[in-house]
Amino acid sequence: MIWRHMKWKLMMMEMITAMFIMMTKMLF
Repeated sequence: MIWRHMKWKLMMMEMITAMFIMMTKMLF
């Protein structure tokens, strides 16, 4: 149960980082 939650959290972090990179690329 805990492992699954950790995996989901990691996926969310990856999505946020990817979005941030895309935003920075668009700005600069």
